[in-house]
Amino acid sequence: MILPTWIVGPLMKLTDLIPKRPKLAMEIRQVCFDRVLASLTPDFSDYTFDLYLFLEVWVVNRKETPTTIKDWKLTVFGNGQKVKTEHLPDFSKWHQHIKVKEKLHGLHVIRDIRNGLDPFPATPLQHGIAAQGWVCFIAREVREALLKNAVIKLMIVDSFDRSHSIMSRGPWPCKGEMVNPEMPL
Repeated sequence: MILPTWIVGPLMKLTDLIPKRPKLAMEIRQVCFDRVLASLTPDFSDYTFDLYLFLEVWVVNRKETPTTIKDWKLTVFGNGQKVKTEHLPDFSKWHQHIKVKEKLHGLHVIRDIRNGLDPFPATPLQHGIAAQGWVCFIAREVREALLKNAVIKLMIVDSFDRSHSIMSRGPWPCKGEMVNPEMPL
């Protein structure tokens, strides 16, 4: 369809009036857990725990308008439940404990590696430049059944108050156990 030039010109000016917004693409690289006992029935038949969820997230801005991440939200769906979590901004005491099998001087050994968790950077997301890091959430007083056939939904709210989300179904890759030496066992 060919439009007369007297229509095309105003249409092109109209696109200049529409504000440009970022578009974020996300990928969840790892999902790791740690459980801390929250309650136990007197007869030991049932218990709940606080579930710490660690997500290694990769994000890239696919548009030219820079943005920052204003808020992180995570929801866990499982066993007919929908559990909202709290975002924990400080997880500096946590690390990932990885056991690596290797051969040293002809002998098989298991080497322990303790990786610090680099938080997701707070710098603006520029067009085409990916950012990667860890975010942490806690789901309070949940039961083990929640994790069977679980699905997580991660939502990012950008500086323009636009939501970007991704859903992921377990089982999830995790290179090692999450450890906080200051947490009770």
